Amino acid sequence: MCVLEELYVVKEPKTMAEMTWAEVDEEIRKGAKTAILVVGANEQHGPHNPLFLDTIICVEHAKIAVTKLRKEGIRVLIAPSIPYGMSHHHLPFPGSIALRASTLTNLIVDVCQSLVDMEIDKILLVVGHSGLEQISCIANARLEVIERFGVAVGIFDRAARHFSKEESAKIYKDTPPWATAHAGEGETAEMMAIAPKLVDKNRLTKNLPKEAIEFYSVTPALRYPCRKGGKKLRSGRYTIVPGPMDFTAGRGFAGDVTVATEETGQKLAEMTADQMVTFIKKMIEVADKKFE
Repeated sequence: MCVLEELYVVKEPKTMAEMTWAEVDEEIRKGAKTAILVVGANEQHGPHNPLFLDTIICVEHAKIAVTKLRKEGIRVLIAPSIPYGMSHHHLPFPGSIALRASTLTNLIVDVCQSLVDMEIDKILLVVGHSGLEQISCIANARLEVIERFGVAVGIFDRAARHFSKEESAKIYKDTPPWATAHAGEGETAEMMAIAPKLVDKNRLTKNLPKEAIEFYSVTPALRYPCRKGGKKLRSGRYTIVPGPMDFTAGRGFAGDVTVATEETGQKLAEMTADQMVTFIKKMIEVADKKFE
């Protein structure tokens, strides 16, 4: 086995990036007029998770969803992911990379334009990183794509997946909101299920600083009463505060990740994929409906 084969393993169904042009063409000819585009991020997820967590987890959700849809005769393509996002509040942590708002918005629009040119007429934008700034860029890009090309564009935010209190109690071992906090039990568990070798199990600890308790104990609308420039970076731009460096005691996560398990991650991935399937089917139904 060569080194490349050891580093890269293709897991079905393939994304478009893993297919040849002939394979993509065949899928479209067979009726694949819908595409999933993951808008991820490259940002710190604690000392125990990889930087591209927001991207790889969503691609896994998409693969599971596409497999389920194929069993119902619905063909959907997974476009090459956008691996960078609005991660400015993570920049104080080495490895984090962030785009300008205009760059991300234009990038989404340009990718969608290429999808439209290959006869895709329904696009699902999957929010990998659910920061306020990122969601704003995705929403603006969606509107521009709809106005310019007349295709259907939906937004699926994995952070907004709806689990009842009963479902959450069956899934998580840690007490929410810690379970769903950035790089907390949920995301760590999903990484364990998807790519366990990328989780540094020697760094799984508990982190509950008082700033994090306050941050995650209030409603989402009150978590960011004010954004301002923090540390000035070498390039001259300012980081956005408050951010994880400020409310996690510099560790980049909050909660107890020692309770994360592969089993929990598998449950989360399946349940999220099920919701994505429901969303896509509804999106197709609405998009194909004739409006006067």
